[in-house]
Amino acid sequence: MVLTQDLTITGLLSIVGFAGCGNNSELDLNGKTLFINGFAVSGGTSSRINLNGGTLTFSGTASYIHARDGGNIPIATWQDGSTCSITGITTNGVGNTNQNFSNFHWNCPSQTGGIDLVGNGNTMTVRNDFINFSTGSARLNHSNNNPTFLNTNNFILNGGNFCGNSGGAVLNVSGNFGILSSSTLTGNNGGNLNISFVGANTNITITSPIVSPDQTNFILAKSIVGARLTMFSNLSFPQEFQIQNGIIDLNGFSFSTTNRFPAPNIIYNSGFVSINPNSNLTYRTSGTGGTITYTLLGVNGVFNLLTIDNNNDDETRVFNGNSTVLGALNVPNGSFGNFLINGSNSIFVNTILNLTAFIRSTSSSTSNFVFGSSAIYVHDLNGNAIPTSTWLDGSICSITGLTTSSFTAGTAGISFSNFIWNCPSQATLRHLRIANNQLFEVRDKFIIQNTNNSIVRVPAFSNEFQRVLLNNVSILGGTFYTLHESPNSGANTLLTITGNLYVAPSAIFQKTASSATVGNFSIIFSGGNSELGILGTFSGVGFNAFDNISLSKNSINNGLILLSNVTIPSSFTFGLGKIFTNSFNLYSNSLLSASSSTGWVNGN
Repeated sequence: MVLTQDLTITGLLSIVGFAGCGNNSELDLNGKTLFINGFAVSGGTSSRINLNGGTLTFSGTASYIHARDGGNIPIATWQDGSTCSITGITTNGVGNTNQNFSNFHWNCPSQTGGIDLVGNGNTMTVRNDFINFSTGSARLNHSNNNPTFLNTNNFILNGGNFCGNSGGAVLNVSGNFGILSSSTLTGNNGGNLNISFVGANTNITITSPIVSPDQTNFILAKSIVGARLTMFSNLSFPQEFQIQNGIIDLNGFSFSTTNRFPAPNIIYNSGFVSINPNSNLTYRTSGTGGTITYTLLGVNGVFNLLTIDNNNDDETRVFNGNSTVLGALNVPNGSFGNFLINGSNSIFVNTILNLTAFIRSTSSSTSNFVFGSSAIYVHDLNGNAIPTSTWLDGSICSITGLTTSSFTAGTAGISFSNFIWNCPSQATLRHLRIANNQLFEVRDKFIIQNTNNSIVRVPAFSNEFQRVLLNNVSILGGTFYTLHESPNSGANTLLTITGNLYVAPSAIFQKTASSATVGNFSIIFSGGNSELGILGTFSGVGFNAFDNISLSKNSINNGLILLSNVTIPSSFTFGLGKIFTNSFNLYSNSLLSASSSTGWVNGN
């Protein structure tokens, strides 16, 4: 059929040809204009539209249906709202996909062969929806060999198999992204499928698998500051997820990567953020050294679970920005990588921080971690530092992993709420890291639970003065020394207890080793009433005796209440307060001396 004048079709144009039928299978525009306002169907085995100098336009309500195997999509102007539907492909590909479409649908349930969508080195653009409904028993390949580009607004796999195939396939998505139903996204044959999220805002839903994960890469490269990728499903990216610009809104779902953010010296992750406190974030990194900078938590992110896995590498990671972790912050694997939190920024942890990798901060004046009232920090490392932190009332610092090395930093000058030492694999004597004339403070409970037949100590060396301020002290197991095991002249430790002191039957609370002959250790009981229960070893004999125990309460009505028979292994000095023997026996290896008339023993 040959047009002899311009033509507008508002109904159905059916072009159905068969091999050998000549021009009966062809619509020749013959230099004229064809405007489709309805449906155009190209079927049979050899039908086509031949422009022959003419122009073809599909209106915003028009559809072109390619209901044949092979052949070419006509070159046309595709107005906003128009749809190009591929329905008849079985084993042969379709040409002329390197156009600017409005909507493009692939729905070929009889397809049995792999088909390349975009020709080598070409670009296909879909301004609205690219939807893959069916690829039969085969797959739709992005491209083959040379780099090709598919630029689309919304990319939806609603069935079938979409594959990157070999070569460099680039999929740029400016709108929404979905892998739904029984569909599959695949990278294959040694060529990566690089998916970049660009534009303003993207909603992402993945409920079907991503296959060949080592060849499917995701890149967040938003073009607008504050633009975001919003999750509508749990997402797990088993290969690279590069974040060059933009925000991920977890939206109450879980986000994880099990491989890496690869390139160094680029600011990735500029603002992971969640508007729902039930979100989980897990990511893994790997590398061979140098520094990678992440603005990981730059928009006051709120996470239920945050896991950072540095994959045993030796890179340094710098974190910028603030975050709140309502659940667990896990830093597993690797003792070589350094995690730095810049300047005055902080991470607020409200449940638990599990640490088996090294974390340190760059700021000496501002706390970088804030542990909330129900937060627990678990130091499951041998040695290394406790991160610079602010410890709110109720938080717990739990030491569990020391075996042969002590802290490198993290306790001197820090005020903890609760501090627990429980190291069942401890093999050698370890100590609290307190610098000369600095204060180690625990405002609520200081507990020694397990030192595995070894010792934890306050490391007072020659001419050093260590100050320890504790509220309630419980030595439930193991051994606690208050001086270095071999102190020199001038080594001093002053322990002030504002609450209670309890030493369990199997525990040892001692000044230092039996061979030490010098060094001073004193205890001051201050504050309100204190309970004293000594069922284990309290100091020792000879040179190990405490130098002085002082009662210096804040009122003459406050005192020391005995919960057991107690032997005072030193002189005992009264200030304000009194001792309530509470039907137990009080013994002293030295004299009880009152510095004023306000101190006395009240037996009953």
